[in-house]
Amino acid sequence: MMAIQLLSRSLTDRSLPTAEYLYEKGVELQEVHDLYAETTLDFIRAREPDCVFRFGFGFIREPILSLPPKGVISYHHGDIRKYRGQPVAFWELYAGEREMGVTVQVLNEQLDAGKIVLERSIPIRWNDSWDSLERRAYDESVDMIHEACLLLDKREFSPEVVPEDELGTLYTVPNLRQWAVLQSGVLWRKVRGAVRHNSRRQPM
Repeated sequence: MMAIQLLSRSLTDRSLPTAEYLYEKGVELQEVHDLYAETTLDFIRAREPDCVFRFGFGFIREPILSLPPKGVISYHHGDIRKYRGQPVAFWELYAGEREMGVTVQVLNEQLDAGKIVLERSIPIRWNDSWDSLERRAYDESVDMIHEACLLLDKREFSPEVVPEDELGTLYTVPNLRQWAVLQSGVLWRKVRGAVRHNSRRQPM
């Protein structure tokens, strides 16, 4: 069920492919098969970036992590003190949280354990589904990379190091039981929220 749901999301996503988007914005593009090949590293070095933005999933390792002086920055749509790993927005809803975090971090070789550049909280609404919360988290965090770059450009700014014992649980794709629990919980919250919402609108 999880696989079907994730596949259906990718098939209905109408956003431009990355290559086409970059082309339209006039951004130089280098497609590579090996991220750590010397030709790839030379391509990055030649541009002398202050930092590199990684958009996507998976690990980035040395020597790329140390190539730009300010590091490799990336989103984590979650609060790394509580929710690391994936999938986006699932575990916050599962646990009945009232908000979820979004983090821009300077990556290290651990998953979602980097230095924090910027954080933001996204409120979880009574009528949120997993899909709606995930999309809102993405939409409301678009400008965070720009803001993070401005912060990193300040000499006096230092990203926050989170001690290892303060890092959150590392989550992964839920099983069928957990997915079913989430769906029933979301349905119950929507019904309860709708009742409260309608009762407030009733004339006295």
